[in-house]
Amino acid sequence: LLFSANKEDDMGPNSGSVYAFKYINDEWKSSKIRLPYFHSDAFFGLSLASMDNLVFIGALRHKNINNVTTGGVLIYEYSDNTFNYKDRILQGDDAVLSSFGAKIKILNNELIISAYTFKGNQSGAGRVFIYSKENETWQISDTLKADVEIKSSFFGNDIDINNSKIIVGRPQSTEFGRSSGSAFIFSKNNNKWEIEKKLLPKNGYELMLFGAAVALSDSFAFVGAPGSIY
Repeated sequence: LLFSANKEDDMGPNSGSVYAFKYINDEWKSSKIRLPYFHSDAFFGLSLASMDNLVFIGALRHKNINNVTTGGVLIYEYSDNTFNYKDRILQGDDAVLSSFGAKIKILNNELIISAYTFKGNQSGAGRVFIYSKENETWQISDTLKADVEIKSSFFGNDIDINNSKIIVGRPQSTEFGRSSGSAFIFSKNNNKWEIEKKLLPKNGYELMLFGAAVALSDSFAFVGAPGSIY
């Protein structure tokens, strides 16, 4: 079990950490995963995903190699009863304040990472990045975006996966007025992720925030609208 504490101060104010619990001899025993270096305001642990013996940990305000705040994802490997830092995924300077690493999912050996305030063609439009592993390194293989990018619409505010589909929430788009919201289902065709369906509320209105939370099952797409009055 993994639990985040993204405002802990072990490696600087608001650096963040993650607690790992393992059931051993009828007892839950804990260990702590920290950043491998000092980094204030990284918010390490905001999002978590795991695959085999690897753990992927989002750090919403991590800086890139040029000291630009973009967000990042750090990778740890579990071996010999210890989580060891292995690698990290960072963005370029064009992803400044993009919230890269806000959400992380894993689907068929692809790593799906949201950056819901990524500028795109409009400030704060949001993007979702797909990574595949090549020669022991995670490389961008595709990018998801909305049909029409809208300023501050937060595409990627939440994401979920099921089978070979991805659902992406965009709660502050303006199809029915300010922050009415929308969501998108993506499927893969010829190794390329494409929009399969755009989801909108039947009777949308301002501040509905449709798409603030999303979930995908075999038969249903669930879309939260915390601003709904019905």
